Amino acid sequence: MPGSGKTTLAYKVYNDKSVCSHFDLRAWCTVDQEYDEKNLLVKLFNQVTGSDLKFSEDIDVADKLRRQLFGKRYLIVWDTTVWDDLTGPFPEVEKGSRILLTTRQMEVALHGKRNTDPLKLRLLKLEESWELLEKRAFGNESCPDELLEVGKEIAQNCKGLPLVVDLIAGVIAGDNPTCQLHDLVHDFCLIKAREEKLFGEISSSDASSSSDLMPRIVNIVYNKEQFELNNFVLFSSKKKRHSGKHLYSLLITREEMEDRLSDACHLRDLRFLRALMLDPSFIIVKDSLLNEICTLNHLTFLRIGKEVKSLPSSFSNLWNLETLWVKNEGSTLVLLPNICDLVKLRVLNVTACSFFDMDTDEPILIAEDSKLENLR
Repeated sequence: MPGSGKTTLAYKVYNDKSVCSHFDLRAWCTVDQEYDEKNLLVKLFNQVTGSDLKFSEDIDVADKLRRQLFGKRYLIVWDTTVWDDLTGPFPEVEKGSRILLTTRQMEVALHGKRNTDPLKLRLLKLEESWELLEKRAFGNESCPDELLEVGKEIAQNCKGLPLVVDLIAGVIAGDNPTCQLHDLVHDFCLIKAREEKLFGEISSSDASSSSDLMPRIVNIVYNKEQFELNNFVLFSSKKKRHSGKHLYSLLITREEMEDRLSDACHLRDLRFLRALMLDPSFIIVKDSLLNEICTLNHLTFLRIGKEVKSLPSSFSNLWNLETLWVKNEGSTLVLLPNICDLVKLRVLNVTACSFFDMDTDEPILIAEDSKLENLR
């Protein structure tokens, strides 16, 4: 069961003072489903020797590791489902050495066992979940009476998983601004992303696609051999393509294109678009396309390249915009007072910009009460 504390328990054993003093050598190995056997053996060798060596293809790293371990008492923590492929280098000598294997699959644990049966970690009982949650969230203090009912409900919803209890308690305590992504959370995100069709790519060679099967995040990639201008008009073409009705993120880029794409894209139908990135090396946004972008008032992220003197007044329609990157080409971009209407703006990165209109030789006046409070 993911999140039950297997790796955490192994980590505590691995770093215990008595364990550290008992074994001559220790190493920790985490193996993904896709792995390179030699690279893993090199990492293990460097851990047990305290070095940072690299080996050529003709070097037998497994043999070197076996020689390094021979005659010594070692502890290897094996956080993986792989076993047979990588246990060859470890000498089978009765020196009290140990390999500690963590895995979600009981059949792997049974297959890899030697002298001891696998330890299957049980889930926490409700009382244990609440005790851990209270201690982690409130420290030495007791939970306030007014929070007892909701606190125990939270503990029950953690389903006995220590990882979930610990993460939620950390959020309550306010000491988890960031945390490492556990594989349980990672797997859950991937499953939900596939269900919601959040990943996908459309290439210029795609003939047609059913709109109900299309992803909500689209990366459109063009290459030199397959490029056709009318393929870029994805949302007004007579061919059945992505309707864009529920598209949330759009990235348009290129692969080794020598010429930039002309201003021929229609984005006005992408009403729910929240992130838009148009590769400045591929497409330069001009007035017509910029006016369409200004109708996408759900945008929170925008990155474009452009060849205009200033942002249009309609740019203030993007009131949800939090990040704005503009690579200006040809002339200095004049930032008009309407930039201050973007009250949620946190990141502003504009090349060659000015609050001074060089054509009129006058500064741009901004109201005294206008300010971007969220700008970093």
